[in-house]
Amino acid sequence: MSEKWTDKLPSLMEGYEEAAPEGLWDAVQAGLAPKKRVAPWWYVAGGVLAAAAAVVLAVILWKPAASPSVVPGEALVQADVPQADGPLPAVPRADEPVVKEVVLPAGKAPASFADTAPVVEAPVVEETPVQEVQASAQTQKPDNGPMEVSEPALSAQNDGPMALETPPAVPKRSRLQVQIASGAYLAQAGSFSSGYGVPNNPGMETKAGDATVSVPMLSRNRPSTTEGTHKQSVRVGLGVSYAFTPRWSVGSGLTYTVLRSDYATVSGNTTTNTTRYLHYLGIPLQAQFKAFEWWRLSVNIDAGPVFEFAVGSKLDTRAYIGDQLTAESMERPAVKDLRWSLGAGVDVQYQLFTYGALFLQPGFSWHIPNGSELESYYTLHPFSFDFTFGFRFTF
Repeated sequence: MSEKWTDKLPSLMEGYEEAAPEGLWDAVQAGLAPKKRVAPWWYVAGGVLAAAAAVVLAVILWKPAASPSVVPGEALVQADVPQADGPLPAVPRADEPVVKEVVLPAGKAPASFADTAPVVEAPVVEETPVQEVQASAQTQKPDNGPMEVSEPALSAQNDGPMALETPPAVPKRSRLQVQIASGAYLAQAGSFSSGYGVPNNPGMETKAGDATVSVPMLSRNRPSTTEGTHKQSVRVGLGVSYAFTPRWSVGSGLTYTVLRSDYATVSGNTTTNTTRYLHYLGIPLQAQFKAFEWWRLSVNIDAGPVFEFAVGSKLDTRAYIGDQLTAESMERPAVKDLRWSLGAGVDVQYQLFTYGALFLQPGFSWHIPNGSELESYYTLHPFSFDFTFGFRFTF
């Protein structure tokens, strides 16, 4: 009987091995290795928040045991008493009855039981009037009780939460202020005139026969037009004020102002450009009222007159024929001008620190006409709005 192929298959497969594919065992080991589970971020955040809430709740609910307050009292001084061999005799209390034994003379027998009975003496209690007890209770100060705190001291701590930032207050004893200010007028004035030749600046005395102006005077018989622009160039001041009440103060100081005027005269083919400067010193007299104050901010109202007088002038002149410069001169003619003006403004002040404050003051001024022929910003624009800013020091 022939052998079946199924019986030959085991002998044929004996010793047969198939090589494992590359990387197979690494994949098997990676699949068998335990995977680490990472908690999601919201689990971690929830745990942190729960721990923080537990700590806060524990701080709020935990109350330390109140330790008894020890108030220092009178010192107890113990005298040095020599100790006997035996125990010290008991000292009877003041409210206990005192028992005394009756001792009979020797050789005498007691006649009855009453002769040998102990004698009991009741304690003597002194009566104190009720009025004295009440008076002593009011005046007596407890030795072991807690220290009493006066009501004003407690109310000072219970006014509310402490402010995060305390505004720098002006010293109470300081009433003197020194300020440095600068300002300007918020507009400029213009002028126009016509005539013959090159007209002189109104109100100014120039040198007659000056060689530098001889060329422009060649057109003196020709019609000419002059346009002028007038404005303020510089204004600074130094002031001192004294507060005689918490809201009212008066002050004075010194101001320096420069007015500038630019003239352009055209006559034929001749052009003359002149720049004039007028220098003024002023003495202001001002009253100030503190209308509003909150934290570091305060609003003040200032008003008062100012007296000004001219202290000098300067003329710069250049003459052109066509586009060619033909003459140039610089003069300092004498000028006389005294002026009064009235002004007022609203002063907004901010306290930067204890001894210094910044202020801004919009206002207006009116220069009273004085009949002078000098042409300037004061005469052409007597009523004008101005703006002043500066710094104040408190001493």
